[in-house]
Amino acid sequence: MVFIGELNIDFHLYGCTSLKEKRRRLSGLKDRFGTTTNIATCEHSQHDLHDSAVWTFVAISTDKSIIESLLNKVTDHCRQNVDATIIDHKLQWL
Repeated sequence: MVFIGELNIDFHLYGCTSLKEKRRRLSGLKDRFGTTTNIATCEHSQHDLHDSAVWTFVAISTDKSIIESLLNKVTDHCRQNVDATIIDHKLQWL
């Protein structure tokens, strides 16, 4: 059986005044997780807003605990390394 975990993270970028600054503050996410073979990532909404973003991270594995571990690491990385506040995050199984 294959498990698919989808993690949605809503960010608020306090003081962000341009889309260029928004890209700079969040670009590390795609660099960090977009090249991992087990995780796919994208920014999927609020593209035109300077101070908010919603990113989705998807992981696939035959072991549910591996997915939970990977996506927990994503959340921890975002909390520690992204110049934004996490407003909400939600893990769901597809």
